[in-house]
Amino acid sequence: MEETTAIKLIADFKETSLQLKLNEITSQLIGKSQVVEYNQNKVFEAALIVKKISAQIDEIVHAAGILNSLPAILQENEKIESISLAAGTGKERFDLSTNLRIAEFKFSEWKNGNDSRKRQVFADCVNLLLFETGKKKELYVASCPQVKNFFQSNAGWKNMLSKSGGLAIRLQEYLTANKLEIQSVKDVFSLANIEVFDVDEIIQNHQSN
Repeated sequence: MEETTAIKLIADFKETSLQLKLNEITSQLIGKSQVVEYNQNKVFEAALIVKKISAQIDEIVHAAGILNSLPAILQENEKIESISLAAGTGKERFDLSTNLRIAEFKFSEWKNGNDSRKRQVFADCVNLLLFETGKKKELYVASCPQVKNFFQSNAGWKNMLSKSGGLAIRLQEYLTANKLEIQSVKDVFSLANIEVFDVDEIIQNHQSN
């Protein structure tokens, strides 16, 4: 089966909502003992092909997203010093470091159950906070309104960093050294002096010009 055929089969199977499609099939199956009409060999084969070609898709989205952002955000006199195009796997400290700024990028859309996304973006916030530099500190995110709303929340920062290894210890050491007693995500964000940008809007505006 060709890859283009596989992708079309999966799209046709999903229709407008995979959940609604599966709910519909489920209701039709209840009470039946033979379901030959639901033989989905072609769909199964297509799904395996799509799964194979979409391996490391998050890394591809991350890399392509940053590359599409650069022409829109870099200034004329700005020079790239380091860049990490592989999501979560690069050896560089930040996704982008120039002579003017350090920046992190997040391209995940926030829908339901955003706990892991909150932890990830808050970890980026803390890493930017703890890095001593005179450069601008920036976050480029999808679902920007939700991210900004999260950064104004009273959620406990310790809970947000409970799975981040030594980052919670580093933040606590920073707070202790500066004689700060804060508990919430909102308070940490207010210390960080980070500007948050809507990465989708930036890319779309640049491409339309």
